[in-house]
Amino acid sequence: MSEERILTTEDVAITTLSIEVKVMKIGKRQVTLAVFRQLPEEPLIDHLTGKLKGIPWGRVNYHIECSDAVPVLTYGHETIRKVFQEDGIKFTVPHLHVVWQKGNELRRSVVRDWTFREWPSYEEYVEFHADDEVENIAGAWMQSYRQLMALDQLFIAV
Repeated sequence: MSEERILTTEDVAITTLSIEVKVMKIGKRQVTLAVFRQLPEEPLIDHLTGKLKGIPWGRVNYHIECSDAVPVLTYGHETIRKVFQEDGIKFTVPHLHVVWQKGNELRRSVVRDWTFREWPSYEEYVEFHADDEVENIAGAWMQSYRQLMALDQLFIAV
């Protein structure tokens, strides 16, 4: 058994570091939550290729409407609502809120990993695509999602 070491003031120091915060601005004013909500919502990942349909600007930590949301997953033509619960706490599926550029316009998108995408279902994919095509779409989708996860967070004014 190792001896427990107690930290002393001689062992520890407080250091000041600077951080970088990225914000969206219109002119000189920071974009507000109200303006963010007005951005047209459109899927960023193309469901036929798994690739991005535009240029991602960044992630927004906007989960106000998601906290009580029940994720919807489609299987064939049947809609199944799934709620993940653990010790009475409700979880929604992992997702990102992304601001992206389509041409010269901005959009916002709720993006989910391949496993949790809302549409189309796996059954719908295999109905219209060969297995290797579905694998290629899934691989591209997962690569796109990883790219979006690595985006910087954009801070929105309240």
